[in-house]
Amino acid sequence: MTNTDISGINGTIVTNVDSICGYTTSIHIGSEEFANGSTAQANIDIAYIALMALPASGGGLTPNASAFGSGEILAAGVYDVLAGSLGGYITIDAA
Repeated sequence: MTNTDISGINGTIVTNVDSICGYTTSIHIGSEEFANGSTAQANIDIAYIALMALPASGGGLTPNASAFGSGEILAAGVYDVLAGSLGGYITIDAA
């Protein structure tokens, strides 16, 4: 993480990399967390939240279908399926 200007930070700076730099002209009141278990989990949590925020845009599947794998071709998109299983094969067509 890099700071390229004058900043004032009151709180914890958290990064999942090994260092921060560029804070010599800034004021930081708080602590710093670098590449540890907490920052790794935060990375996973942020990725999960971002994925869950994507709107369902895929088509071609019944949202409540209980099983897939009968040769369905899935178009590019985000699918929201309540529960189900994959037995067989599907084709993911990103074209």
